[in-house]
Amino acid sequence: MNLRLKRLSEIVQTFASEEIMNFSQLQPHNHGIISVVRAEVTEDYAYADVFVSSQHEEKTLPKFLAETAKPIERRIGKEIHLRKTPHIRFRISKEQKSGDSILELIHSLDAQYGLSQDHSTIH
Repeated sequence: MNLRLKRLSEIVQTFASEEIMNFSQLQPHNHGIISVVRAEVTEDYAYADVFVSSQHEEKTLPKFLAETAKPIERRIGKEIHLRKTPHIRFRISKEQKSGDSILELIHSLDAQYGLSQDHSTIH
């Protein structure tokens, strides 16, 4: 990925994060915390894939966020003067959730070393 595409991808990620945060605060949903993992712009600038993740109901997340695509595209067109504004597509992130792996590690250490046992008799 060339530098220009990389920078545009970072801008798309920032704009998408802001728009999704505003949208998720106004719309009732059961997704929990929604995060933008990364964004990738195709080399022909036709599409920007925004990879998202949530705590719950992840399969319905792209459909829920579809309303935010046009506002993100308008903002890109207005603030970044490109000949071609990429169309936003939401994708579910396939990357392992780092929070889940950290929690698994904490639970395994707790089980192994008994870290959560009550130590009320501190001398």
